[in-house]
Amino acid sequence: MPIDADIWEHELFKAARQEGRQEGAFTILRRLIEERFGALPGWAAEKLASLAAPELEDLSVRALDAQVSPSC
Repeated sequence: MPIDADIWEHELFKAARQEGRQEGAFTILRRLIEERFGALPGWAAEKLASLAAPELEDLSVRALDAQVSPSC
């Protein structure tokens, strides 16, 4: 196994990759929501920022099919 593969498996790098994945998923979801529904309220951004990457990725797919409520 090449040495760089061993380095990337170190816990420090795993945590950094996970954090980057979460930030990227948050950014994409936020942009999808804002493009489709308008500005995201602060409380909603905080809620989304607290979610893990897999949850954000699932919500990104759901945001594509979400409909605006007629009462909005």
